[in-house]
Parts: sequence; C-alpha cells; structure tokens
Amino acid sequence: MTHIGINAHLLSDQPGYRQAGIHVYLTNTFLTLPHIAPKDWRFSMFVSRSKTALSPDFITIRSTFETDRPLKRIAWEQGLQPWQVGQFDLLHSPAFVVPLIARLPQVLTIFDLSFLVYPDRLPRSRWLYLRYFTQISVHRARRIIVISENTAQDVVQRYHIPREKIDLARPGIRSAYHPLDATDFRQQHGLPPRFLLHVGTIEPRKNLPMLLRAYATLTADQRAELPLYLIGGKGWGIDEVETTIRDHHLERDVHLMGFVPENDLPYWYNAATVMLMPSVYEGWSMPVTEALACGTPVIASTASSVPEAVGTGGICLPPDDQGAWSDALRTLPFDDAWLTLMRARALDHARQFTWEAAAQAIIGSYQHALDQPK
Repeated sequence: MTHIGINAHLLSDQPGYRQAGIHVYLTNTFLTLPHIAPKDWRFSMFVSRSKTALSPDFITIRSTFETDRPLKRIAWEQGLQPWQVGQFDLLHSPAFVVPLIARLPQVLTIFDLSFLVYPDRLPRSRWLYLRYFTQISVHRARRIIVISENTAQDVVQRYHIPREKIDLARPGIRSAYHPLDATDFRQQHGLPPRFLLHVGTIEPRKNLPMLLRAYATLTADQRAELPLYLIGGKGWGIDEVETTIRDHHLERDVHLMGFVPENDLPYWYNAATVMLMPSVYEGWSMPVTEALACGTPVIASTASSVPEAVGTGGICLPPDDQGAWSDALRTLPFDDAWLTLMRARALDHARQFTWEAAAQAIIGSYQHALDQPK
C-alpha cells in the first residue's frame, strides 16, 4: 500500500475565491487523482480546521487551528506539518514550498514565478517566504510539477534545476465550457451581436491600459458595433484602467462587469465574438482555454505561457505593440472567414486539455519520486 499525503491548505470554502486559477486547478486534479491512481494507493489531505472535506476518496486531516491567513499557513507548513507526515510514503506540496525539515520523498508544484516578477502584489512577509523558501524547496523536492513549459524554463533558468527533474501537468478545462446556444443569454443581458471579452482580475500584468488605448483607435462606429466587456475582480490596477477609459472617452463602449456568476461564464464566452488576453505575464491562462473550449477565437499576447494556451485557436501579438493590437481589433472581429476558421481550430486545440491528463501527469511525477533512489 502506497500512502500519499497532500497539503491542501490553499483550498478555500470562500465563494469569492471560487474562480481563482490555483483553486480550480487543485480542486479538479485532486478530485481526479484517486480514480486513475494504482489500486493500492491511498490519499490523505491536510486541510484547515473548518475546511469542508473535498471528497470521501481522501482521508481528511484537519489542523488544530485555522490557516486561512498566509502567516498562519506558513507556521503550520514549516512548524507542525513536518511532524505529521511520518505515515506517508510521499508528500505533495502544491503551493511553491515544501516543509524543509521533513525527510520523506517530496513533490512540489510551482504554478509560476509571478512573486519574483511582481513582488509588490504580495505582503512583504509572504514575498520573503516565497523568495527564499521556494529556492530551497526546488532542491529539496525529488520532483517539481509545473503547469506550463514556460514556467519549466523559468524554473530551470532561475534555480539551475535540470529540466529532467520537472514534470508538466497542464490544466484541464471544466466540463461546463463547451459550445452553447447563447441566444437567450444575449437577449437577457442586452448584448449586441458582436462584442469583445476579457476575463481576469484587473491588475497591471493584465496589460489592460494598452488594450484600451488600442481599442480607442477604432472608429466610433466600430466601437459601437463592437463594445468591450471586462469581467473580473477590480484589483490593484483598477485606477489606471478607469483613468484610461476616461481619457479616451470610452465610457459608452467599455463595460466593467466585475465578478459574474460562475454559471454564466460559459454563456459569456459563447456569446463573445473574440476573447482578448493581452497579459505581460501568466503562469497559464484558464480564461483562454475556457474560451477556446466554447469555440471562441482568441487574440492574446506572446508573453510567458500564453501562446501555449492559445495554440492554433487564435493569434498572439507582442504585448507592447499597440499598433499590432489596433490593427487586429479593427479587422479580425469583423472578418467572418477568419472567425469561422478560428472557431474550428479553437475547439480542436482545446480537446487536449483534460483534468484526466493533468492528474495522470501528477501520478507519473509521484511514481518517479517514489522510484528515485534515496
């Protein structure tokens, strides 16, 4: 019997957290693992004291105190967790850092290195913890799991880790995201026949001011025919976005929607003409692959892992080339031949992203770690 322990303290029961990419990834891969693992494997899951059990397929181990805040979670990860893992054959830490004094085989997941690229996004204590403990953790762990080839290369270059030590487990796509008839949804929400869509928290790395400036170069008639809807939480970049909208007189054409119900997102994707993702950095981009799975073409950036997500389902442009974005927005959403071609390619590309494939890659990483000589 092989017993795998998983640190699931990063999962949350809070409704506002439901759409966060890491939470979605962990929930879906964890739920899939027991169903594809070898029959003689069992899994235990460490969670915060009041966390709802994720699945009866896991033995749930609750902490003695709440770990909803980062400093409390750090105290548990490094101070208490190492003394609770003696029963396991392997420990998976799916959040950048392993318990450093634990002596059993360990697997580590790194989603991206945004904490190094954008250190201001985190409280200084959390940033220092990730900066120094991740550097130690990548060497302590027997295997490292990443969700994109771009992150794999970042880890190799930043931490001087051999690529052979890294396993790729790209995110899947939830079953709700598929082609749907959005006619009624469009009518209920007063949506026009064509519109542009961006989904994601509003923050500087999303590069929305550049997108808005490019959009502002469209004629007034074009913008009226092709409004832009921004869906997602208003993060720490909202002031610049709102200022750009005002400065370019886009109040009638750009709609800040905030969070929308999760059940509505598939209809937004299906109703949209084109999904936009101009980010300068992404560990992956679930909104891109979700849009593709709905058959919606994508115009996205060439930065970091975004082209891996887009594949053949759209085009990628340099995130700092406003002229290229202006040209694309003026032409492609109105080109029915291009849209038809991209819709077919989008659906084809999206088929490869399944939670079963991601979970199978994780199982393979566990097996490599278990087979590695001490």
